Amino acid sequence: MIDIFGWVMAVANVILICLIYAQYREQKKPIITTKIINLDKKRTYGLDAEPSTFVGHPTYLVIRNISNNLASNIEINYKFLLDNVKLTEISKKLDYLNPNEATHMIVGLRDIIEKRPDLFDKIEDPNLEGFIKHVIPKKSMYLLLNIYISCNPVLGKFLPYEIKDSYEIWWCSLEHSPSLEDRPVVDCWNKRNGLYIKKIESRELKR
Repeated sequence: MIDIFGWVMAVANVILICLIYAQYREQKKPIITTKIINLDKKRTYGLDAEPSTFVGHPTYLVIRNISNNLASNIEINYKFLLDNVKLTEISKKLDYLNPNEATHMIVGLRDIIEKRPDLFDKIEDPNLEGFIKHVIPKKSMYLLLNIYISCNPVLGKFLPYEIKDSYEIWWCSLEHSPSLEDRPVVDCWNKRNGLYIKKIESRELKR
């Protein structure tokens, strides 16, 4: 009887410790957000730029820690899908992001061109005497950009916080945008579970 009581108390203590640790870990959870910006906004406003709908190229993925907690052992993975087929995949690692820090990386549209040249045409701009060739999709492409971020694992890669996000990108062909002056023409929307998401800047949240 004593042994059974001892086991019950041991299990109860373990459960209590786990609950206390879970509560502590939740308090230390970082809040990671993503957004897409274009080069012009990055030059003008830096990483505080509002998310872009018309993004053009280069296109940047911005990853921000908007919490007061440290984000550590960050792994970033994103992939482009076309008709549910993976075109390219990029993985990055970051030791940490302090509270209210952000990082950015170029979204690899050029990687798609290099890996799938059969999907594109190279067209010379007559106004530029043939020195610049535009690489344009043969057909307008609806791309799905899936982003996966993990951070603050308990041990190694065990039980990390996970952040998932997705963007729908429309890369126009000449059929939908015949002017070469605006090339490349790329539209981008944050989309999740079939719904379009409006990104709200941290300065708006502080009001």
